[in-house]
Parts: sequence; structure tokens; C-alpha cells
Amino acid sequence: MKNFLISLLVLVGLLALKISNPYPIQLLELKSLDLLLTSKPVTTNEDIVIIDVTDKTLEKLGQWPIDRKEFANIIDKLRSYEVGSIVFPILFSEPDRSGHDNEFAQSVGTGGIVLAQVPTNQTEKPDAARRGFAAIGSDPLPFAYSWPGAVAPLKQFADKAAGVGVIASTPEVDGVIRRMPMVVNIAGQLYPSLPLEIIRTLTGDPSFQIKSSEAGIEAVRIPQFKTIDTDARGRIWLDPSSRFKHVEFLDVKPEDVLGKLVIIGVAASGVSSVVATPHGEKFAQDVQAQALQIGRAHV
Repeated sequence: MKNFLISLLVLVGLLALKISNPYPIQLLELKSLDLLLTSKPVTTNEDIVIIDVTDKTLEKLGQWPIDRKEFANIIDKLRSYEVGSIVFPILFSEPDRSGHDNEFAQSVGTGGIVLAQVPTNQTEKPDAARRGFAAIGSDPLPFAYSWPGAVAPLKQFADKAAGVGVIASTPEVDGVIRRMPMVVNIAGQLYPSLPLEIIRTLTGDPSFQIKSSEAGIEAVRIPQFKTIDTDARGRIWLDPSSRFKHVEFLDVKPEDVLGKLVIIGVAASGVSSVVATPHGEKFAQDVQAQALQIGRAHV
């Protein structure tokens, strides 16, 4: 009888820990997962190339943000090099101080350009370009990460772009990025993440589908392609073992990017966005590339 009571108390204690899921337990689970993920061999993705605005770029072109005409020029150059899609995980929400917005908008309008927007708690009025979602099952909105508003690209850019996706950071309890949401809730409407919007533009589909149940979100998909399974909050796990070729903004050559999907990000000191991952600190554009790689595996 005594042994039974001890076993029962242990079982109750374990159940209580599982239900309450305290920080030490969450951290132990995540670190165990990190050990598994970091034991995988490092691989280099051959389909995605990252072009970085670096300290060298700013030494020649001036302080950040650089003249928007330079972004127009890189788009035109990449077009002549026959790249696939061109992605900017950079926010173009303010007019160019040099007055070259028209040139940039014209280059964005050449096709295959995907721009970024970011959710914010600073405004109640959303200002975000949006694509349609068809929901299958329960309402997914309560499960998605939510914000009251968003900061979008200038309308003249968003209207010309092939797509506009959301950059949303959702670190775990220890501040490390391991998962990324494929959809977010902005002011009561669903919006696609930047990687999901890139996939949509690659397929040419005008909308998305999202499947959910009473337990949460289960999957998202571009209607005519395979589903992307998610957790209950619409997130996918990233693969920190993936690496990508990086090319300096001023040194892009045809052989670097021919037929590739190109992501243009910022890696200059003091202005780049760096996040913690299981493999150490990475630039934000690398994390977006990791999410895109996982999503594209379903297309």
C-alpha cells in the first residue's frame, strides 16, 4: 500500500509538472532539441543566395539607408543575370531622402519582387497589404500570434510588388528563434509570413488555405500544392543546420545568382538585425531563408 501511494504521488507530481510546464522544464526540452538539431551535418542550400549590404557597401555608397536608386540598380542587374524571385526582408515604409522612390517602384514592378511588412503594437490602424485566406475547420484567428497593426511598404511599392509578407519574430522562452509563424493575426485578419508569401508568388496562386481545429492551427497550403504542417500557433520548426551562400552587395556576379532565388538583407555593423539560434547568432535574412527552405520542400 505504501509503495502504491508513493507511486501515485510521483505520478500526480509528474502530471502537475506537465500541466504547469514551468520554465525549467521548457528550457530542458528546448536544449534537448537543440542538441539533436545541432548534431545534424551542416548543409549548404544551392537554390537560395543571400546578398548582403555590408560595411563595405556603406563605405562606398554612404550611410544606411542607402539611396533607393541603388536598390533599383541591383534589381535591374539581377534581372539581367536571370535570377528567379528577389526578396527584400527590409522595410520600405518611408520616402527615400534622395527622392528616388519612382525609380525603385519601377524596378519593383518588373515582376517577382517580394517585400516585407512588420507587425506592431504602436498603432491600432492596420496598414498592411493582404491576400485572401480560406479557412477549413475552426476559426484560426484565436490561435495565431496577434498584433493590433502593421507597418507596410509605401503604397507605390506594395502595389507594384508581386507580394508582401510579414516578418514576425517569436522567440522561445530563452530568447532563441527555433520556429517561425506562417500566418499572423493583424487587427483580426490573417496575413502570410514572408516565406509563405514568397512561395505563393512562385506558384502564381492568388490565395492561401488554412486548416485548424479546436486544438489550434494544423496546416497551411497554397491551394494547388502540398500542405505545410504547423504547430497549433501556425509555426514551423526551422533547420539551423542549413547554410546559404552570401554575396556582398557590390560584388554580385552572374555565376553567383543565375537561376537562384535571391534574398537581399542588411549585414552592416550597427544596422543589421541579428537573432539567436541553436547554432549561435545569425542574420535575420538567414532565418527567413531557413523558413523558406522548409516551406519550399512542400511545393
